[in-house]
Amino acid sequence: MAAEATALWQPREEGLREICGLLEQHISPNSDQSRIWQQLQHYNQLPDFNNYLVFILAHAEGKSLEVRQAAGLLLKNNLRATFSSLSSSYRQYIKSELLPCLGASDRTIRSTVGTIISVLVQLDRVAGWPELLQVLARCLASNDFNHMEGAMDAIYKVAFLANM
Repeated sequence: MAAEATALWQPREEGLREICGLLEQHISPNSDQSRIWQQLQHYNQLPDFNNYLVFILAHAEGKSLEVRQAAGLLLKNNLRATFSSLSSSYRQYIKSELLPCLGASDRTIRSTVGTIISVLVQLDRVAGWPELLQVLARCLASNDFNHMEGAMDAIYKVAFLANM
């Protein structure tokens, strides 16, 4: 099912370029933040905007870590506001793109993914994401530091939010 979700949605190159450009401007201290935020909110009206954000977080390896992290943090905030209105295929796509990032080589990406996972568990519960526990267990048993740390970070954040 996760493979199907991934195969069905692909970003348009033009949209990807525009959103990355806005995120680059958004993190720049010399930019017109209100104008950029307005433009991002315009894109936020598109039903697949969150898919672009998770794609940038997971796959935009040519972009700066700050741009990828900004995409992830915007995704986290958007999910809090719009998760219930997302189509099930978009929800599945987002989840399927996040799981491999638990073992990302960069700690910033792993941490951002852990934060998003904790929000998704808060919104959809573990029962709404049965693959999550299997992937976390595999990461913990992998003997790969990045996978183990990514899984532990996500588990910690899920537990922390559960106690709030």
